[in-house]
Amino acid sequence: MIRELVQNDHLPDYQVSLEDEMVIFRNRMNWQPPKAQVRYPVLDSEAYHDAKLVARGYDVYELEGQWKEWWVDSGMPELGLPGRAFVAFCKKRYQMRPNP
Repeated sequence: MIRELVQNDHLPDYQVSLEDEMVIFRNRMNWQPPKAQVRYPVLDSEAYHDAKLVARGYDVYELEGQWKEWWVDSGMPELGLPGRAFVAFCKKRYQMRPNP
């Protein structure tokens, strides 16, 4: 019966899977894939260069980590130009910094 439930996948609130003979129930509304399985957008060297220009004094690799988290949290939308999206994120963070 469990295998039939997994195959039909008809529960409205839960996704049911069978992994290594263990039944896994995942809430459809709250589940996100483990970060190890996420295929993050690839940034080129120009994106890092431009990010350093718009967010002077910031660690662009730390900003990259924040950007990737934000991207996952926002539903992992398809990005036609991930480098531009990353630079825009860095620019916004730089503009939001508190004034000394």
